[in-house]
Amino acid sequence: MVVDPEVTQLNQSILAYKNDSTTAKLGRQRIILDKARHVGNVGWRQNEQTFDAVSNVNTSIPYTTLTYAFLDNVHGITTAFDADVSDKTLGIKHASFSGDVPSFSDTSKLWVWVELKL
Repeated sequence: MVVDPEVTQLNQSILAYKNDSTTAKLGRQRIILDKARHVGNVGWRQNEQTFDAVSNVNTSIPYTTLTYAFLDNVHGITTAFDADVSDKTLGIKHASFSGDVPSFSDTSKLWVWVELKL
């Protein structure tokens, strides 16, 4: 059994823009990459991990998803996991590829991600 602390918090509050191939967001948001393997929302908990960030997701290149997020704060599942990263200029660049390539099955994906500390 996982016991979450009793707390009320704002999980998402975003200003978003979306067109055919681009989604841009500003504000407190979920960022989930690679099925939350390295970056995610810890969605099985009552209090999700969220990020104060500017993010952009682009799918204009066939079979490819490009993600960039500039992080200001990380709001963890408890305050012990919160992190003010505004002084560290933390950015995430991520690319995923899936498509009809002989070495890939229909459900395979190739992921590349880089965490930048500028």
